[in-house]
Amino acid sequence: MLFNPLRLLISGLITLAVFGFVGSKALDAFDQADDALEEANASASDEGSLLRGPALADALAKLKEQDGGAKDVLRITVYPSYLSAEVSTGSEDDAKGYKVQNDGDVIPFGVTLTGPGKLADNVFPLADVDPKALDTIIAGVTKRDPSLGLDDVTHALAGIDAVTGEPDWKVYFGGAAYYTANLDGSDLRKGGEAAAQASKQADDAVSDAKKITDCLAKAAGDVEAVQACTS
Repeated sequence: MLFNPLRLLISGLITLAVFGFVGSKALDAFDQADDALEEANASASDEGSLLRGPALADALAKLKEQDGGAKDVLRITVYPSYLSAEVSTGSEDDAKGYKVQNDGDVIPFGVTLTGPGKLADNVFPLADVDPKALDTIIAGVTKRDPSLGLDDVTHALAGIDAVTGEPDWKVYFGGAAYYTANLDGSDLRKGGEAAAQASKQADDAVSDAKKITDCLAKAAGDVEAVQACTS
């Protein structure tokens, strides 16, 4: 076989390209693993944590820059190292998702909308989200319960409350336990209080209706007695 330098050169270039591709994929995998490790080890008290007002303000500003200015959102979930936002496109079927990292990088992703209800009932203006609110809420919680601190915060969620139908913040401490407040940080309350209050109001209404029904049954058509039941 005759020595062919051109063939040898092409073979070498192909080999370099293959190794380059594999090396690039490996580096991408290492980068992704490093990012995942950083996210897992991130703490709410870290400098640059998005669970603190100044860093959250920067991340929200990045979010507002997307697509000529994000307007209405369905949900914003905030972790120490990044936030994830579902932004309305006006469609009842899908939305746009953005992951905003604390280093300023923005990664888009797709969102499919499912479940009952209208889009208009499940969105709120991004402009209503006050980045200082989390500082206010966390300070209020730690004042109420000194056993909790900033490092106990795992994440926070801004969205439409299923009970009240209004947008609010839910700040989670150690997982399931959470406190909720308005988007500006006011009206701080322990998670579940709104649902408990609504349940109590429903129970009271049923009880009052039963009392009236029993009273009317005893009145047996007596006009004065009937009026007394409903007065």
